[in-house]
Amino acid sequence: MPNVRDHDASVYLRLQGDALSVGGYETNPIFWEEVSDNFAFGLFDLDWDVFGPHIEGAVNRVPVLEKTGVKSTVCGPESFTPDHKPLMGEAPELRGFYLGCGFNSAGMMLGGGCGRELAHWIVHGRPEKDMYSYDIRRFHPQLTDHRRWIRERSHESYAKNYSVVFPHDEPLAGRNMRTDPLHEELLARGCVFQERQGWERPGWFTPQGTAPVLQYDYYGAYGNEAHRDYAYGRLLGDEYTFDFPPHHDVLQKWAAEAGQTANQAAHCPGLSA
Repeated sequence: MPNVRDHDASVYLRLQGDALSVGGYETNPIFWEEVSDNFAFGLFDLDWDVFGPHIEGAVNRVPVLEKTGVKSTVCGPESFTPDHKPLMGEAPELRGFYLGCGFNSAGMMLGGGCGRELAHWIVHGRPEKDMYSYDIRRFHPQLTDHRRWIRERSHESYAKNYSVVFPHDEPLAGRNMRTDPLHEELLARGCVFQERQGWERPGWFTPQGTAPVLQYDYYGAYGNEAHRDYAYGRLLGDEYTFDFPPHHDVLQKWAAEAGQTANQAAHCPGLSA
């Protein structure tokens, strides 16, 4: 029987001995604030309030689970990198020291290919394939030294583990860290910013007022009641498309109307444009 993953429900199912293993990735993961030195390979008690959505998703996919008993549970900590990709290659600060870690619970899936490339990397000084997106040097030291950026982006990479990555998707975490001297001036004129390597850079301008980047809200409430009001999530849903997002159509219409007005003015007697 193949493994089954339902990305809409953020749940996976696979055979494990004489049982069916059910798991997933929470959209509301909980930080472990204080790590104990002697916790290695320890486990937590399962929080059914957090795990509940996975049970609902699994029952929706495999209805018989609703009448099936629970044989055992397992709950342990998991580490995630800020962009949900492994950390590989030679450490920037220590020549000859190579890393192959940060696999975000996908080690068995990626281990074979990544192990081969890492071996080639060590022997020949560079990998055989293009491994830039996995190279640890992709992160600027100003980002890796910033605890807020690491914390927020790692949280978001876990919460969006099963999310579809759309071409116009922008991170909500780790924003407003690096801005240029014209940031406030551009913002006041309706600039909608995009994030690149921690920098807020101009993306496009909206004629409908300002669009400030809000402080990252771990659970997507943004001023609303957490886990109950998902108004902000619904607004983000408009951006989740492989086509142009809705604001593009608004801007096109606005530009067309502005162009039509200018064209009419240019053809009016007694007016110059």
